[in-house]
Amino acid sequence: MSTLAHYLTEQQHIWDEVAFTSDTDVCISEIWQLPNAAGTQWSFTESKDLAPKVSTTTLINSGSTTRQLRLRVYWLPYHVKQRSIALKRNQYTKLLRDLKLDLATAYCTSLPAGIGRLNETETSVAQYYFSLHPKARMTWRADRDGIVHVVCVAEDKKIDVLKDLLSKEFFQTICEEETMPALLCAVLLALEVEKSQDEIKKQVRQVEVRTGHHDWKSRKEGAALGDLTSLSAKMSGCSTRCASSLRKAYVLIDVLDLVDTQLASMVFGAHDRVKERRRKILDMVQILRKRAKVSIGDNEFIQRRVDIQLNALYHLVAQNDAFLGQQMASDCRLVAIASQRDSSSMKVIAFVTMCFLPATVVATVFSIPLFDWEAETRTDMIRREFWFPKLVVYLAVTFPLMALTFAIWGLWLFAQTIKDKKRAVAIRAQLGLEAEKDEAQALALRRATLRANSMSGD
Repeated sequence: MSTLAHYLTEQQHIWDEVAFTSDTDVCISEIWQLPNAAGTQWSFTESKDLAPKVSTTTLINSGSTTRQLRLRVYWLPYHVKQRSIALKRNQYTKLLRDLKLDLATAYCTSLPAGIGRLNETETSVAQYYFSLHPKARMTWRADRDGIVHVVCVAEDKKIDVLKDLLSKEFFQTICEEETMPALLCAVLLALEVEKSQDEIKKQVRQVEVRTGHHDWKSRKEGAALGDLTSLSAKMSGCSTRCASSLRKAYVLIDVLDLVDTQLASMVFGAHDRVKERRRKILDMVQILRKRAKVSIGDNEFIQRRVDIQLNALYHLVAQNDAFLGQQMASDCRLVAIASQRDSSSMKVIAFVTMCFLPATVVATVFSIPLFDWEAETRTDMIRREFWFPKLVVYLAVTFPLMALTFAIWGLWLFAQTIKDKKRAVAIRAQLGLEAEKDEAQALALRRATLRANSMSGD
């Protein structure tokens, strides 16, 4: 039967496609109840034999004492970077099908973070799910015999924490309750929130010592190392971790609300042992709820301190940039003074050149044997027959050389102009502009296009 949960599962996929490995690295934890005359005792066992565990529920010892299975947890290590589970695909599919956790597992992958309960319409079996993307997810249900079956896909370090909690007696005494896995998730969240906040505080204290933007009198931490930009990046990372811790704290409250809701519908009419068990659960919920409230307040306090240090680092970086800018301006001023001195020197050289240029021209002209200085009369000295052929030779050599010089200079200038135009065309092509020959035409075309677009938008 199609339900909203099925629809959302098909439409949304928060978790990436999981890869499966050929190597099986599954651990199974079980809690057994051993009743005796002195009271109920609990036994915590672990194994790696996956195949027979799906069907085993009870065990009879020496024909007289019955050991009743109450909880079984399948730990599936999840490698976040590889997005892989250390189990074969067919084994994973068969495990979920045998435990009737298909719907809860599929729906869990469509949820970034949260907890809830799904009721299978055909079988009327309640399935629970917990999601903390991308590092942990858990699904569980209780069968007709009251055995709680749990499938946990998580990082190794999270699995180690959950295993350690299961080995504690205060958790073993409540393992018969369907809400016990939810309490496991709640304690895991509380521990991770507090650990993450402690790590953020340590980094913030070091940055506070480095920047000096604090008024704490008992600072003993050393100053944070690295340049101001890397410290800004570190504080941005701390801000992200604060947001993650806040999300976990709210998910923790959501988990505790689910436990309260489930217990509120079952507490009346239960016998004394069940009431005592649920009273313990309520005490745990109260403790965790208070810690969640404190964690949320502490998270706001840490976030505020992170923001202050980010602003302080930004100001320090801006001050350093301003100081570097002043140094560059001072260097530019020195360069300008030196350029001014060079310009003054060039003016002096140009002035001296202009002073000697007429004399140089006169000396050049008179150095040419245009006149017969040995003639007896002035008329003979400047007679045309003597100087005109020599002047023609001088001009015939000078003007072609001058023309050749200007021609070479013109060709070089033309080549530079062509090269600049090609470069401009390439730049306009990269910027998405039309390669027009005339820049004014290109600008006019651009304005006309913008005007037409604005008129069509109106």
